[in-house]
Amino acid sequence: MADTRRGSRLAARFRAAIDRAAAEERALREAARERRARGATERERVMVDLEAFGRSVTHFKITRGKKGELTWAWGERQLTFRPDGDGDRVTLTSQAFKGKPSLRYQHELDRWVLVETFESGGERQRLLFDEGLEALLHKVFDLHPLAESDVPTEPSAISLDDAVPGERKRSL
Repeated sequence: MADTRRGSRLAARFRAAIDRAAAEERALREAARERRARGATERERVMVDLEAFGRSVTHFKITRGKKGELTWAWGERQLTFRPDGDGDRVTLTSQAFKGKPSLRYQHELDRWVLVETFESGGERQRLLFDEGLEALLHKVFDLHPLAESDVPTEPSAISLDDAVPGERKRSL
């Protein structure tokens, strides 16, 4: 038998609206948790890739800190990659920087980007494993890669796959 009390249908509609809003809020919280977890996983992967890249250059001194930071040093110059927060960011430190560059995992692109901030408040984003990494090496170490035709044809002393023993094989 239906409830005939006054306002019972309106109460049922509000109850249903609250239930729906609560379910949507739970779904949003779960999606945010999954996004943070994915960002943290990707950050672990990019730190391994950056270490492998640094080792494959062979001229960098590579150090890992207790808090997960990674430093490439060459001569008097160095670049440190420091995990930031609980997810998808890595801060960069070097004497060569005026702003506060960072790496961010772009979930929509499924790629890491180098984010350079400017004193004017603007920012520029570049794909890390495209022109971003090259720009970092130029800025910090004043290096430019040779043209492909100028690279010696003998095998290099170390490949990216062998740079971090025991780690997964993944191309950059």
